[in-house]
Amino acid sequence: MRAAIVMATGLVALTASLAVRADQKKYDEKFCAAAASYQSDVAELHAIGPHSTVAEVRAATVRIDNDVTQMMKAAAKMKTPTAKEFTDATKKLDKDVKDIPDDATLQQVHAKLQADVQSAETAGRQLATEAGCPAAPEGRPQRQRP
Repeated sequence: MRAAIVMATGLVALTASLAVRADQKKYDEKFCAAAASYQSDVAELHAIGPHSTVAEVRAATVRIDNDVTQMMKAAAKMKTPTAKEFTDATKKLDKDVKDIPDDATLQQVHAKLQADVQSAETAGRQLATEAGCPAAPEGRPQRQRP
């Protein structure tokens, strides 16, 4: 009788462990899909040239914002220290962006956000590696020149 209880308990624990791993894989895949979309949308933003319209820039930034939101949602469910670091870094960046006064110059904004952006990018790369996402191409696409 006692052996049956131990076996049943072990089976329940194994089943729960497999379910957790399946959920983790699902969240990893969701994060990777959002990260790939983010990379593509950022590349499109960097490709915007002097003849592009403000509407195109706005549309690109909305897509990027949606990608980041999806990445944060998946990261929040991943429950790893790296995922927490990523969500904390992106929340700090978002808060600091919202705190920028309207009269700030672009130079001031760049100086204020540079460390936050770097922190979010680094945490995002680390989380993508941890989740097993395909490697992103190195470097940043070159902007079109007039």
